[in-house]
Amino acid sequence: MLTIGPGPDTTTHNTLPVGSCRKDNSSEAEEIFGVMLCRGVVPDLVSFSSLIAVFSRNKYLDQALVYFGDMKKSGLVLENVIHTILINGFCKNCNMLEALKKRDEMLE
Repeated sequence: MLTIGPGPDTTTHNTLPVGSCRKDNSSEAEEIFGVMLCRGVVPDLVSFSSLIAVFSRNKYLDQALVYFGDMKKSGLVLENVIHTILINGFCKNCNMLEALKKRDEMLE
């Protein structure tokens, strides 16, 4: 799919990590994201939210926060959904202080 026709765009690349995220396969999702970046495809809200979601579900909140920071640096508008994914992950890991920090950040 990635070698036929015109070069794949963000939408094409987003379908692959989203599928990996549904399988809770964080390493595969991250690998696909890396390939996407190497090919010069600019990640969008779906790209980042998929990675943040899969890392949060798999209790890799440090990595989820790395992508959250990258998303902020890229200038994308942070939606409440992204904050809610992180808040949920912190709550499930009994880290209420971080969950409250993200809630406060979302309300700003």
